[in-house]
Amino acid sequence: MRASNNATKMQCIEIHSPDNLIDTLISLKKEGFVFRGQAKASWSLTPSAFREAIRDQREQLFPVSKNLIITQWIHSPEVLSCINGQFWGPPISNPSQLYGFSPLCKWLIFLIQYNYYRHKYSEDNPTKISEEEKNFLDQYAAYGGKDYWAQKSTFVHFFNSYLPSLMKYILADRVHHQPIFEDITGLDETYPQHYADPTSILDWSYNPLIAIFFALELDKEIAYDSPIIFSTRLPNEPFSIYALKINQKQGPIQLRPKCPSIYNQRAERQEGTFTYFSKACSFFMTHAIFPMVENFVGEASFTLKKINFSPSQKHIDHLRVLLNNVKISRKFLLPDA
Repeated sequence: MRASNNATKMQCIEIHSPDNLIDTLISLKKEGFVFRGQAKASWSLTPSAFREAIRDQREQLFPVSKNLIITQWIHSPEVLSCINGQFWGPPISNPSQLYGFSPLCKWLIFLIQYNYYRHKYSEDNPTKISEEEKNFLDQYAAYGGKDYWAQKSTFVHFFNSYLPSLMKYILADRVHHQPIFEDITGLDETYPQHYADPTSILDWSYNPLIAIFFALELDKEIAYDSPIIFSTRLPNEPFSIYALKINQKQGPIQLRPKCPSIYNQRAERQEGTFTYFSKACSFFMTHAIFPMVENFVGEASFTLKKINFSPSQKHIDHLRVLLNNVKISRKFLLPDA
């Protein structure tokens, strides 16, 4: 598992014309790649929920303040009791001195905040969830629904559950350690991912032309009652199309389809699929950072290529006409926007 950004090990392809771009992507599609377009070549493949700005924003809006979490949750008698109840040796009076205590607490804070917002989204959008998810939410209703995730007792419960396996993992007892619970949430993330709600997954498309559409930020263009389309995108600003191919099912990056029991018109029209991190918790506990796809470049389980292009205005117009000719438009891809 690699903590550094292994972008130097990723194959980067520099493109100089729209035709060269199309030919390259079509060739990769035939090889079984899926595609993701990003408007800035400098952007990493980091899920929105893992990005610092999003985490900070959600932390500010969370019902419990960061200061209270630190003083009354993390440094509480209940947490101290969990630690002393599971480790041999003299009693520990200051849990902060315990190796690995900090990343464990940071991960659990992320976990409870993330699930608070996941549950809030589902509660606020009851027609956009499956029957299975409704039944799942019913289990939490008796405990306060989304507010279950904003309670000290919930934090202590998860701390006590995660502590044995995570501490052994941190201490490099890889032979005898218990498996780490890697799941981030029990709720669907594929629907909210297409509706601008931060998730721990990334959306991709089997159609490279759709990746070009989003790389050009055509979803943000304003079309008035005229044939002219106004765009804020500047010419010669480089964008990237990432191409991903999964070689082995068991790997750090896994490809999964949209939730089959929820009608997701955007995912269908965008020919969408999604990537998950199979060991996000293990990665965070080892490196104390949230993972991005680039961290795992070099793994045999997947192949990642980055196609860079700095289109002129003429190139942008050429690609826009091409996409319009094959009916790839904001109206089609985002029909309910």
